[in-house]
Amino acid sequence: FASVGASVVSHVYPAAFPKNWHVLLLCCLWYFIGSGILQLLLSFVELESIVLLRYKEKRDRRPYGLNVSTHFPRYQDVFTLGVTPLPSGSLGLVSAPKFKPEQPEEGEPLASDDHTQVHWSVAELFDERGVFYEEKCMDMARAFLRKYHSESDRLAGGSGEGKKVQ
Repeated sequence: FASVGASVVSHVYPAAFPKNWHVLLLCCLWYFIGSGILQLLLSFVELESIVLLRYKEKRDRRPYGLNVSTHFPRYQDVFTLGVTPLPSGSLGLVSAPKFKPEQPEEGEPLASDDHTQVHWSVAELFDERGVFYEEKCMDMARAFLRKYHSESDRLAGGSGEGKKVQ
């Protein structure tokens, strides 16, 4: 927001163009520095994250939340949905385990110590005319998250029942 604020300052500055060139220069520099910082955060910290989820109640051995990531390489037909634990809030994303997509059999979840993932062919999610089956995609993602949630509850000492993933 600060970068956009710099552009607003350059527009509302009371002097005309030749007299406010130094303000325009500073605003442009501020905007490019802010954009560069955001790009670095996206490239090296967030990676392929699409959403960070937080548990409603904290349990002893369960992490603070989940980092849900996707991986869909160019010119491929395999879509990967992955979940990694988030040990602390979103600021802990820097030190959290990174999502590393691996290639198991299609539709079978792959679990390791630091992440769980599942792969689907995009042919399952589109028809021959290119219409996206949104409900089917959401159902597949919900089923995967439910399975992950029940497994993590079982490992954390909970029953895994009574919780609803929406």
